[in-house]
Amino acid sequence: MTMPRIAIVGMGVSGLVALKTLKDFGFEPDAYERSNSIGGIWVYDHGTINESSCCYESLTTNSSALLTHLSGCPIPDVSPTVFPTHYQMTDYFNGIADNYLLRDNILFNTTVTNVRKSNDNQWKLTSSCNETQHITTKIYDYVWICTGVYNNPYIPDIPGIDSFVGSKIHSKYYRIPKPYENKNVIIVGSGNSAFDIATELSEVCNKVTMLSRQGKLALPVEMDGVPIDQIFNCRSYAYSKNRQGMAMKLCSKITKTLHEHGLPREMESLTINVIKKPEKFTEKLENNTINLKRIITNINGNTITFDDLSEETYDDIIFCTGFKQQFPFLSEDLVPTDPNHPNILLLMDHVLHPKYHNLSFLCHIDTYGPNIGIAEIQSLYVGSMIAGLIDFPSKEDVSKFLSLWNKIRSKFNARSKSFVDYVRYADELGAKLGYVSDEQENPVLLEDFSRSVRSKL
Repeated sequence: MTMPRIAIVGMGVSGLVALKTLKDFGFEPDAYERSNSIGGIWVYDHGTINESSCCYESLTTNSSALLTHLSGCPIPDVSPTVFPTHYQMTDYFNGIADNYLLRDNILFNTTVTNVRKSNDNQWKLTSSCNETQHITTKIYDYVWICTGVYNNPYIPDIPGIDSFVGSKIHSKYYRIPKPYENKNVIIVGSGNSAFDIATELSEVCNKVTMLSRQGKLALPVEMDGVPIDQIFNCRSYAYSKNRQGMAMKLCSKITKTLHEHGLPREMESLTINVIKKPEKFTEKLENNTINLKRIITNINGNTITFDDLSEETYDDIIFCTGFKQQFPFLSEDLVPTDPNHPNILLLMDHVLHPKYHNLSFLCHIDTYGPNIGIAEIQSLYVGSMIAGLIDFPSKEDVSKFLSLWNKIRSKFNARSKSFVDYVRYADELGAKLGYVSDEQENPVLLEDFSRSVRSKL
């Protein structure tokens, strides 16, 4: 068998996992990284604004160390119940790169500028060296897109936003609380980063207002010393007929407090966020250092008007409003987006291009599980196809999957990435790779899954 030529675009978490996994299969991919480091969003830039980073100084993972690692490679000297810091994560990623000799395959400071089809079902990839501007074009049999979803900040169009005279940034560029000391700050959005930043700023600001257009459930990051992800990512929870009821019960205390302070009760979809310091957040709600609002109707200078007709003045706006899909090196016809939701990719098994199965998009889904786990599951799955261990899906398989998935998605108002259940997704792809487990009560780990696949190599 001729060694397939494989390109990986991006050396963040998913790219690094993809590179290690493909090398485990015996392949030697070329990996392209536009910066001079690995780790993507976890690389803290100390305020110099590395475009690959979304990392503020106090950032920790949303998943515990037990689940946040490659199979067989736990994070050294970190307890399984700890939520690692960005420093620990970048040290871990660099250790993986060094221990498994991955750097030899990485082209650092190299930007992929174009990926297009060639005439023989291959891909023509053009890249540019950031230092010399030298342009190179190579032919590949497979291309894996691992550029992540945190590159192109989304800023909503708010009436009067251009008149605002204070600072306004996206959370991608937030780093430390010091510039906001003694100020009034409004945070647009109510996702995980919004809760993080609001809690941190409440220690130094005069007032913090957080916006939430719709209701949601809020969870503490741990309960009785057990990380919440180790509860959610068990089969006994994932396959429970009363899963939503169990989630609402776990969320009830904090969510009730949020409702009492202005969080809308109406939910367009079941949305759950993790609050890392719930006691501190609720304390600041009680003393009005943090307050909740729903919608901005107008901005005039420093005066912001809300849908309840109240008006308040603010010094700074931080947008925790998510990101838009961006693939500047692909033509529009190669990006399989949902016409009604352009931020959602319609992929076979959430990873393969539905028409060109030699083009993959890793980690373009949302889940309550660890992204590093999703990246390894997807890498093992597609890598097994390239290695000839399993077949690529047929047109009928793709049509059936996308039809079923569209029916599932219609039940919740997806506005961003496709949401999948981590445990069920791992089991679905695992079954295609010949892996089945009946373990119910413990968190689903990658070790057994990975061992089953790698035993066939």
